[in-house]
Amino acid sequence: MSLNYLLPTSIALMTAHFIHGLTASRAYPEPLSELTNDSLIQTFHGKNRLSTKVGIQKRAAGGHGLSWRRPCLDSRLLWNDGKKIFGRGHEKHPGRTHLERLIDQAGRAGIQISQDQCKQFAVYHELLEEHRKRANLTSITGLDRVRDELFARSLELAAALTPAERARYLGDGKRLIDVGTGAGFPGLPMAIVFPATHVTLLDGTRKKTDFLAVVVEALGLEHVEVVNGRAEELARNDAHRESYDIVTSRALAALPELAELTLPFCKVGGMSLALKGANVDEEAKSAASAAAQLGASTALLRPVALGPRPEPDTAVLWRKVSNTPTRFPRRTGIPHKRPLGVPNPSSVKKPVSDTDEGGA
Repeated sequence: MSLNYLLPTSIALMTAHFIHGLTASRAYPEPLSELTNDSLIQTFHGKNRLSTKVGIQKRAAGGHGLSWRRPCLDSRLLWNDGKKIFGRGHEKHPGRTHLERLIDQAGRAGIQISQDQCKQFAVYHELLEEHRKRANLTSITGLDRVRDELFARSLELAAALTPAERARYLGDGKRLIDVGTGAGFPGLPMAIVFPATHVTLLDGTRKKTDFLAVVVEALGLEHVEVVNGRAEELARNDAHRESYDIVTSRALAALPELAELTLPFCKVGGMSLALKGANVDEEAKSAASAAAQLGASTALLRPVALGPRPEPDTAVLWRKVSNTPTRFPRRTGIPHKRPLGVPNPSSVKKPVSDTDEGGA
């Protein structure tokens, strides 16, 4: 066979293979874990746009579930005033903007966030922005605000722990449950940053747990479980009762109620960790009786702040020192109507949330 025949044939085959590979990669981008700087640049179309393939849509078969399309970062996450945030050619500068600033914020508390994890936060933000109204996820919009008030603030719970406590409660094989997680805060940011920890996201609102299932799949978080249900009911399930090393919550309920919603999940030797605003001393005192009845020690209050805000937040930490009596938690709704140890429930300060609160 002559060289004159082989050469054109080989070139034709190579060209066809290249075109097929290029179109396939455009139609079906790589999983997030396999995205590289170069592949992010390749998916860039035009001057300042990306083909957005992240989305939620109703299942074709009917019902109210949500499904997802393959993730591809939106140009708003990669560019800010013409400067690349990810990808070749990114220039380091003192005023680094958008999600890379989250690396600095967490780093000041000794929490390491990789570039791959930063990309996961970018996809998470994309889904939040696109579907926040449909699932009533959050009233906070804009990448800077989401970074400071949702992502960084969620990680304040980890920042409130000492390095030894992080290793003990968030180490390899440890279990965390986020009660009343809503749009995934603080549990999902914790799951991104601590991939060795098994995380359960619990919420009573179906639209929100459907959304979270989409995010978990889009980010490839195999160590995360999403559960739709009430805390009062799930805490009586043997698979969940006193089975977690750490229980987290944010803007869910006043502390006397919160104690009954979270401590039954916590194993003896574990902890319940709640994020509150400033000036919670009186609220913590009002919850002392409830915590004691549920098997916890006196609350520790630790001020913490990762993002810019006038006053630091407060991490409320209860250590579980004995088993929770089997009569707790009481049936659904009772902890809210009649909080333990509170003679006048109307006097307890209600939590302030950025959403319609997550359902416990």
